[in-house]
Amino acid sequence: QRGDGGDGDDDGGAAYGGFAPAWVFHTSARRGNEPGCEPIFSSPTLDASSGTVSFGCMDGLLYAVAPEGTPLWTFDAAGPIFSAPCAFTAALGAGELERRLLITSQSGRVLCVEAAHGALRWAQPAEVHGHSSPAVDTACAQHGGAAAEEVAARVAVVGGVDGRLHAFDMDPEAISAGKRMPVPVVKRTLLPAAAKEQLLRWFDAHRDSPFPTDEQKAQLALACGITKEQVAV
Repeated sequence: QRGDGGDGDDDGGAAYGGFAPAWVFHTSARRGNEPGCEPIFSSPTLDASSGTVSFGCMDGLLYAVAPEGTPLWTFDAAGPIFSAPCAFTAALGAGELERRLLITSQSGRVLCVEAAHGALRWAQPAEVHGHSSPAVDTACAQHGGAAAEEVAARVAVVGGVDGRLHAFDMDPEAISAGKRMPVPVVKRTLLPAAAKEQLLRWFDAHRDSPFPTDEQKAQLALACGITKEQVAV
């Protein structure tokens, strides 16, 4: 069985040392008329509650794939995604819960997406450029002798290229009812827009090897008017 997010031949078992995979999913076709599909640097996340597999891609899309390998939906994160999505349960108020995904991308935002259909719930600007995977506290409730039941996450944390760990209060009372944006615990300083655009152009030109050398980092820092430590690549 094979799920396919783009054109391509069945890979079979030869590429896996004779072990045949249950299915192979293909991302979008590569840009610039290059052969093959956009590469995946993001580790996949398997949501145990639904069996859905989600992962980010260099094409800037967050993919959700059904347990049998068929595509469910994609979400445009407006920049390459290197980190693994974080699946969690959010409180909606009045005792209602919703499964969501937390991701970062080269757009410089923390993004919260509804897990069933890929709808954006909120976006928070931060010095996070798709490298650090977000994490939430795993809060569980024990009901007598029954198995532990997952309840709403309370705190989310993610590392930034500014050398800071950013924490967000996920309590519904701390989120604006209109924008559903969390209150940041740590203040951040964003990169200038021109510097961010120049770094993204560099990524587009170096998709096969998106991690620059120290010399290239120094050159990018000089060209963008930022420090070498701020080069988000």
